[in-house]
Amino acid sequence: MNDKIKVIASNWINERLEKGKEEYDDELNVNDGRDWIKEAKEELTDAVVYMAAFELQNEGLLKVINELKNENNALKEDVAVLKNRENALDMSKENTDVLNDVNFLQDELETLDSVVDDVISALSNLVDSINSKQK
Repeated sequence: MNDKIKVIASNWINERLEKGKEEYDDELNVNDGRDWIKEAKEELTDAVVYMAAFELQNEGLLKVINELKNENNALKEDVAVLKNRENALDMSKENTDVLNDVNFLQDELETLDSVVDDVISALSNLVDSINSKQK
């Protein structure tokens, strides 16, 4: 995994250096008198502002995802409780309702898992789209 991260980070750095070279018709001059610490602070501050703007732009989606995750976790807990009940009860005719509830909640959980996956996928696509537009 670390090797993959190194490759991705290296590619980003190379892309930025190439873009700078094309934009300024020269390689980065480290002795041009700039205050590199100040430049870095400004760039990092800009990055934080961009991240906050992205979060505000997508807070509705993030809220929905968090609500779906919470609902998903609650359903998982309900299923676990019902399964424990099922194990504790005799498998008689009176217990059919509990079994039906367990089956219903399992079906609901599978549906919710699918919806959460779709929302996360859509959010990923949105982030990719925003990132590609920013390049």
